[in-house]
Amino acid sequence: MPILTEWCVRRKTLPVVGDLVFSLQASGEAITDMSLGKIVRAALLAIDFEAQDMSPRVLRNTYCRRLLLAGRNRDEVGKLLGLASTRTCDRIRATIDAQL
Repeated sequence: MPILTEWCVRRKTLPVVGDLVFSLQASGEAITDMSLGKIVRAALLAIDFEAQDMSPRVLRNTYCRRLLLAGRNRDEVGKLLGLASTRTCDRIRATIDAQL
């Protein structure tokens, strides 16, 4: 929470590009697909997380997994993730079920 609060304060000092909280980098530049990948990779490395895939997909899958473990159903999780289908939720649910 402290980091998000700090970012929200900083965000108010930057030019308005859209209504997304994270539409700008701390430098004031717009976030692109490439810069988002770099931001996520840097954040994962900062917490000593290393995997074959160091993309934003890791964050999406982690969020999905946590929602499913918390008892949310796949349709609800799919909507929260903005997915067109529930295939990702089904695939991640299968990894959870395999561990049980």
